Amino acid sequence: MDHGGARGLVGCVVMGTLLRDSPMDSLRQRFMVWRISLQWWGRAPWREWLVGFGYDGWSRESQWWYVHRTSPEHFHQAHNDLIQHLLEWGLCGVLAVALWLGRLGLHTAWGDPMTGALVAAVLTALVQFPCRIPSIGIPMLTVAAVVGAR
Repeated sequence: MDHGGARGLVGCVVMGTLLRDSPMDSLRQRFMVWRISLQWWGRAPWREWLVGFGYDGWSRESQWWYVHRTSPEHFHQAHNDLIQHLLEWGLCGVLAVALWLGRLGLHTAWGDPMTGALVAAVLTALVQFPCRIPSIGIPMLTVAAVVGAR
């Protein structure tokens, strides 16, 4: 099997796994819990809207959604670092990260492998929680430091 066929096969297996109609951790469930969390944040008092629910606020709120049957599953992580960061740290936290990433963007370059690694890390953070796992988050910060030091 050529490399394109192998990639296609792996892609089909991954998409089949993510899109399965199971109550346990499908992409459909993730979209639903992301929608619930954004609605929850949007209806929160101005303090939480501005500064969030605090460290591990996502897990606590997700447990509340599950207990009150708003969500069919208790997700300990949002599987989207941006949404989880918004819920936990509010607009101030998201603005701080956006400013930091914007500053890093000044030091990126097309074709640069470190820029590619940083872009891959940011894209991965939109469907997983790599920033919350030290063995992944620390190398991500190291790459960001190398890019930012130029």
